[in-house]
Amino acid sequence: CLEIDSLASEAHFAISGFYSQINKDTLALYHLKKANSLEPENDEFAERLGQYYLSQNKIEEGTRVYERLADMYHDRSDFLDILTRIYQYKKDYPKMLETLNRIEVVEGESENLTLSKMQVYSNMGDEKGAYEELLRLVKRHPNDLNYKVMMGNWLLANSRKDEALKAYKAVLKEEPGNPEAQMSLMDYYRATGNSAEADT
Repeated sequence: CLEIDSLASEAHFAISGFYSQINKDTLALYHLKKANSLEPENDEFAERLGQYYLSQNKIEEGTRVYERLADMYHDRSDFLDILTRIYQYKKDYPKMLETLNRIEVVEGESENLTLSKMQVYSNMGDEKGAYEELLRLVKRHPNDLNYKVMMGNWLLANSRKDEALKAYKAVLKEEPGNPEAQMSLMDYYRATGNSAEADT
C-alpha cells in the first residue's frame, strides 16, 4: 500500500501496529507519528500515539498528545481522565485540578470528582480548598446525611474536633439511628480519650 501511496495515513497506521508486534519499536513509532502527522484530526491515530508514548515511558510526549486531544475534543472526558492520571503521576497538582474541573463541566458534579479534587487540594497542602470543595458537596445535597457525616470525618481528621462533634450531633438529631454517624461519633470519642462514651 505504501508503495502505491507513500502518504496513505491508514497504511502507516496499520504497519506501525505490525512493527510493534514484532518489537521493532523505532519503526513502529516512526509510522505512527507519520500517520498522525498526515491526519492530525484523526483521534484514533493520535490516541494510539499517546498510548505508545506512555507505554515507552515517554511521559512528556504522551502528555502533549493527550493535551492536544483534550483541546480538540472538548466533550471527551476519557481523554481528560487519562490526562488527570498523567498529571497525578507527574505530581502536577494544579494541572490535575484544572483537568478535574474540565471533567466536571463535561460530566456534571459528582461525589467522586469532589473527593478527587479534595485529595488534590490535600496533596497541595491547601486545607481551605479541600474544605470548601466538601462544603459545596454538602450544600448541593442538604438532605443527604452521608455527606454531613463525611464533613464531620474530614473535620475530625484535620484536628477540628469541636466542629466534627457538632456535625455528628446535627446528623443524629435528624436521624438518631444513623449508623455512619454513630460509628464516626465513636471514633470522635476515642480520639478525644473518652472510652466510656465511645463504648456507649
